[in-house]
Parts: sequence; structure tokens; C-alpha cells
Amino acid sequence: MRGVTEATSRKINLIYGIFLSVLTVAVGALFIAQVVSIYVNNASPNMYSPEIIGRYYMPVVAVPFYIWIAAAVVGFVLSELFPVSVSVKGKPDNRALLKRLSRRLPEGYGNAPFSADYALFRREVLISRIVRAVVAIVCVVSGVMCAVYLLNPANFPASDLNKDVFNMFLHVFPWLAASLFCCIAASVYESISVKRRLGAVKRLIASPPEPAQNNAQTDAQDGVQNPEEKSGFIGVCNAVARAIRGAYNAVVRAVSSKTGILVIRIAVGVVALSFLIYGAVSGGVNEVLVKAVKICMECVGLG
Repeated sequence: MRGVTEATSRKINLIYGIFLSVLTVAVGALFIAQVVSIYVNNASPNMYSPEIIGRYYMPVVAVPFYIWIAAAVVGFVLSELFPVSVSVKGKPDNRALLKRLSRRLPEGYGNAPFSADYALFRREVLISRIVRAVVAIVCVVSGVMCAVYLLNPANFPASDLNKDVFNMFLHVFPWLAASLFCCIAASVYESISVKRRLGAVKRLIASPPEPAQNNAQTDAQDGVQNPEEKSGFIGVCNAVARAIRGAYNAVVRAVSSKTGILVIRIAVGVVALSFLIYGAVSGGVNEVLVKAVKICMECVGLG
């Protein structure tokens, strides 16, 4: 907000953050207290039925919970009206350094060391793209398989909660584990590949190529060393990668602007608030509460 100093914005966000934290702890304590009260005052095996939970929770927790939702929305609005600049000091980012140095790569190659380093650089780029494509495919397939199981009501007959959760674990966890493993492996390889490419780029910048003797020699070396000039599978991969990179850069430029970031935040906030209102109106709060209590008391074993 114009006319407000950075120190004032920080103070407003700090004070309201403390208030929202205390309110969150208080509402959570009310939830826990009601769970304990139901457990102590009811001896029936079906003590956590929707009727009993509604009788204990609605008079005590409903109003504080709605106040907490309103406070969270107000906190989001305040963070937009009184933004605080955040400066993060950390280790140098090799990816950012590689991207910056890659723009300074000299063109052409007139000696063997330069050609070898450039070939190493292009090979690592191609392998990195293939690895990311494989990881994306694995994640998409895993997401589809998990959704197929989770969205099928027949897999959750509600007759035995422990059995339903165990079966869900058997069907969903392997796909999630495969996706997580692929992402971790790709991240490790990417860090290694970035270091290799960074070393090659630094050598290329430090030792620029000698001028080629003639165009025929340069063309011959281009045909042998530059993978982008090749046809076939590698040429198709590079063309697809360039198209995806161009679309990605366009999207990043659009969403990185101040207007784009503000529009995205407002859209996400509106969607989240709409889902919260719809869930509260349709009785979803009570259903979620019953499921959460049953999972804590039966599956985890607190009861």
C-alpha cells in the first residue's frame, strides 16, 4: 500500500501473524478437547458417530472455526496490501550461473578441445531433457493410476476402515514411491549434470575457438560435433525440446510479472474460498471431521 513504510508493513504482518498463530493453536486445542470429552463421556462402541460428534462440536467449535477461516482470509488480504520484501541469502545457484554463462558461449569451433567441450555440453543437455521427460511420464502415469483407484467408490465400502486404508496403501503407495524415487534420482543427476556443463562452459569461455580456415572445415566440424544439426531421433528431440522451452519461457514471463502474480494469487484465493464455502454449506465439514476422528482413533490407534 502506498504511503506505508517497509518497517510498518513488517510490524503489521508480524502482529497479525502472532494473532493468527495463537488463534490456530486455540482452535486446535478446542478440537482436541472435544475429542477427549467424547471419549470420556461415551462408552458405546460407536462413540464417534456423526450425531455424537455434531452434538459435541457444533455448539463449541463451530463459531471459533468460522472465525479462524475469516482470520486466515484477512491475513491473505493484509499480506497483499502490506507486502514485505524478502531477501534470501544462500549458496550460489549453479543452475542460474550456468544459464547466465551459456549466453556467452562463443560460436563456431576451430580446434579439437573446443569441439570436445561443446559436444560434452550438448550431450549433457540432451540427456537431461530425456531424463526430465521420463520423470514427467512416470509422474503422470502414477497420478492417473492413483486417481483411478481413489475415485472408485467401490474401493471404499466403509465396512472396515482399517482394511480400506490398508488396501489404499497397497494400491497407491507403490506409484507414489516410484514417482518420488524418479524425482529424487533426476534431481541428483541434474545436479551432477549441471556441474559438468558448468565446467565445460567455463573452459569454452576461457579458451575461445581459433578461426576456422575455411567454411568447408567449419561446416564439416559442425556436421560432426553439433548434435542440433543432426537429423533423425536426436533432431526431433531437439526440435520438440526447443518448442517446449519456448512455450515454457513465454508462460514464465507472463506469470513472473507483477500483474501475473497478483492475478494468480487472487484466482487461487477465490477458488480456495469458494471450495471452503461450498464444503461448509453442503455439510462437508462434519463429514471430514468424522473421517478425521475415525482415522485418528481407529487407524492410528489412539483409541
